[in-house]
Amino acid sequence: MRLFFASTVILICLYGCNNNPNPPINDITDSATVTPVINYAVTKFFPHDTTLYTEGFLIHDGQLFESTGSPEDRPQTKSVIGIIDLATGTMDKKVEIDKSKYFGEGIVILNDKLYQLTYTTQVGFIYDIKSFKQVGKFSFANKQGWSLTTNDKEQIMSDGTDKRTVLASVRLIRVNVVPVTENATPVKNLQELEVIKGIL
Repeated sequence: MRLFFASTVILICLYGCNNNPNPPINDITDSATVTPVINYAVTKFFPHDTTLYTEGFLIHDGQLFESTGSPEDRPQTKSVIGIIDLATGTMDKKVEIDKSKYFGEGIVILNDKLYQLTYTTQVGFIYDIKSFKQVGKFSFANKQGWSLTTNDKEQIMSDGTDKRTVLASVRLIRVNVVPVTENATPVKNLQELEVIKGIL
């Protein structure tokens, strides 16, 4: 199931958007509260190592980066970041954090740095994108860290609630909290965030 889910979502990110100026919307009479839908099509499936406990992924310079977690009930798992070989589904591991202290979560790349959230420790790590050496850490006030994305100016994170948190790109200080709704109903347990053609 994780293989199908990861493959499907990756494909949506890679190929999902089209240029339809009038995307379909749900049949709700109050147009002010209707959430537009972005059309997508699944065009290909890729293999994936099902022993990886996927927590975040992104496409950068034509490569698929993945971040994994390490649940206690799956002792074989590790909290790592690596680049996935799309032909084989295997990971070229670049970063591993201490699973006894941290649970790896979402990642984002901005200004030649790779940023990684952790689940409940309110700590994030910063790596140089070329060497993958850790060059810094940051903290966040949210009780949990789930996913990260960027609008090329700020970083945007989810924390398992119905809100997304906007962080200043350099100092990673919270600058805004935005509720997320679908047809005027709060969307709880927000997970993977993506910015597609300027739409979050």
